[in-house]
Amino acid sequence: MRSKSKRKTKCKTIVTNGVNGVNGLTRESINGSISDTSDHNETKVAVKSSKEGNTCRTKTTSHNHLITDYYPTLSSGRKRLTSKALELQREKLIKHYLINDCDPKDLLAVEEFGDKGKGVVASRDISKGSFICEYSGDLVDMERAQCQEVSYALVGAGCYMYYFSWKSKTWCIDATKPSGRFGRLINHSRKTPNCKTKLVESNGRPHLVFIALRDINQSEEILYDYGETDKNAIREHPWLAST
Repeated sequence: MRSKSKRKTKCKTIVTNGVNGVNGLTRESINGSISDTSDHNETKVAVKSSKEGNTCRTKTTSHNHLITDYYPTLSSGRKRLTSKALELQREKLIKHYLINDCDPKDLLAVEEFGDKGKGVVASRDISKGSFICEYSGDLVDMERAQCQEVSYALVGAGCYMYYFSWKSKTWCIDATKPSGRFGRLINHSRKTPNCKTKLVESNGRPHLVFIALRDINQSEEILYDYGETDKNAIREHPWLAST
């Protein structure tokens, strides 16, 4: 049973796997590279910032790749990649961005959406199953995350908390601090999400990434379901169920 929810008020959190709290996300442990978390519960907490949208800026140009560098266009005379080979290429691509701590170049852009505030749109077409970006932030344990939520609430600050389960322990990605990354600005849609989160382990550390659920058109807003199931939260923020 899923339970994600991002609230556009003082605090938004993401919870998965039955972990309750102000927007939070929980994931089951992943013993490997990539694991689909779309069937887990999630909830999210957030506050918008004006400094968003930074992509890879590495010292050497050899690391500043486009997504298309990993997916060469196939002519009719070439054999198409097998599903396994394609998945390996996608995992390689994800690891590249996780290691370099950046988002894909020229893939996403930030736009204003009226009352909804900032959101993320596709700068070009994105194919189903493709990596979109990481939900990047500080990795903290459950105890520290709950303390930080209280601190944010005391000063009236918004927060972007994403709780998940990894190796039998609850963790949280705190993306409250403005970072220039796209993931923290992706908005919610329960009815028409076009991406989902996956848990990826890289260099012994868990990461949350967004994967396209279907083909996404250029200029289309990137959306995922926060999965909020708490009746009080939905009553207070009806857009969690209506959008």
